[in-house]
Amino acid sequence: MKKLIIICLSLLLSGCNSNVQTARQNSNLQIAQDVAQEIINTFIERDEEVLYSLLSQAAKDFEKTREQIQEAFDFIDGEIVSYELPNDTGGGGGSKDNGRITSRSITPRINDVLTDAGKIYRISFHYRLINENNRNLEGLDAILISSVD
Repeated sequence: MKKLIIICLSLLLSGCNSNVQTARQNSNLQIAQDVAQEIINTFIERDEEVLYSLLSQAAKDFEKTREQIQEAFDFIDGEIVSYELPNDTGGGGGSKDNGRITSRSITPRINDVLTDAGKIYRISFHYRLINENNRNLEGLDAILISSVD
C-alpha cells in the first residue's frame, strides 16, 4: 500500500510541475507577443525612441545603435499593412541556480510582415527577460530583418 501512495504522490507532483512549466511557457509566449507588438509598432510609426527604449543597456551603449535603428527602418520598403505575431517563443534559453531562475531569454519571430510595396519580411529578435549576472543585458539585444521574396 505504501508503494501505491508514493507512486500516486509522485504522479501528482509531476503533474504540478507540468502545470508550472505550461504556465511559464504561456507567460513567455505572452511576453514574446507583447514585445513583438511593440517592435512592429515602432516600425509602423518609425519611432526610434520607443524602439531604443526596448533595448538592453548594453545595446544602448553601442555607439552606432541609433544609426542601426534608422538603417532597420529604411530596410523595410513601403508601409507595413499586415503581419503575424509570434505563436511561440522561438526557443531561447535560461539558467537556474539552486532551482531559482537566474537567466531567461526568448527568440521569437514576427512573420509575414507585408508592405504596401508588395514586399514580405520576417523580423526575428532576441529578448533577455532576466540576467541576474549582468542586468545591463536585460531587454532587446538583437533584431534581424530578412526579406522573404
